[in-house]
Amino acid sequence: MRTSRLLAVLLGLGTVQQAVAATVTCVNSVATLQAALSAAENNADDDYINVHWGVYSLSSELLHSSSENRILSIVGGYDDGCNSVIGNSMLDGNDAVRPLSIFVTGGSVSIRRMYFADGFANGAGGGLQLVATSANIILDKNRFSGNRSTSSGGAAQVSTGTGRLFAVGNLVVQNRGGAVGGLNLGAGGDSLVLNNTIFSNVTDSPSSPAGVLVQGSGSFDVANNIIWG
Repeated sequence: MRTSRLLAVLLGLGTVQQAVAATVTCVNSVATLQAALSAAENNADDDYINVHWGVYSLSSELLHSSSENRILSIVGGYDDGCNSVIGNSMLDGNDAVRPLSIFVTGGSVSIRRMYFADGFANGAGGGLQLVATSANIILDKNRFSGNRSTSSGGAAQVSTGTGRLFAVGNLVVQNRGGAVGGLNLGAGGDSLVLNNTIFSNVTDSPSSPAGVLVQGSGSFDVANNIIWG
C-alpha cells in the first residue's frame, strides 16, 4: 500500500504541468547541452531539456548549479526534432571526467533515459553527482555502466536534504567506488527504490555495499529490485 502511494506521488511529479513560465530546449551536442544547463540556472523558468539520442563524448564534466525553486527535467533518447523518444543518450566520461554534476536547492530534478558511461570522479559520484537541499529527485530508466569514483557512489551519488527521491527502472552495472560501487542514495522525505537492476558493481571498502546504499532521515521503500553486487 505504501509503495502504491509513493508511485502515485511519482506519477504526479512526473506530469507536472508547464505552468507559469517554461523553457523547452532540444539539444544535440555537448555544447548545446551545457548551454541549456547553464541557461536553466537563473532564467526563472521551469526547464525541460530534451536530449537527442547518441554519444556525447566529454572532456570536462557537464554542470548545473542553481538556487531557483523550479523544475529541471532532462530526458534523453529523442529523435531529430525531439518529437519522440527512440533510445538513450550516452554521456561518455572517457574514464577521465564525471559526466554530470547538479547542485540545486528546491523545486524538482528529473533525469530520464540517460546513459552515464565510463565516468571518473576523484571524489563521490563517478557517473552522476546530484545534491539538493529540498528538491524532489527522480531517476527513471537511466543506465550507469563503467563509472568509477575514489569515494562513495561509483555509479552515482544522489541526495536531497528534505525532499523525496525516486529511483525507478534504472540499470546499474559494472561500476566501482571507493565506498559503495553502485548507487549511494540519501533523502529526508519518503522515497522509493523500485524495479532497478543492479549487478556486478565493486566497492573498495569491505564495510560498504557494492550495489546500493540508502540512507538519510527519510524512509525508503525498496521493492522489486534485482541486486547482485
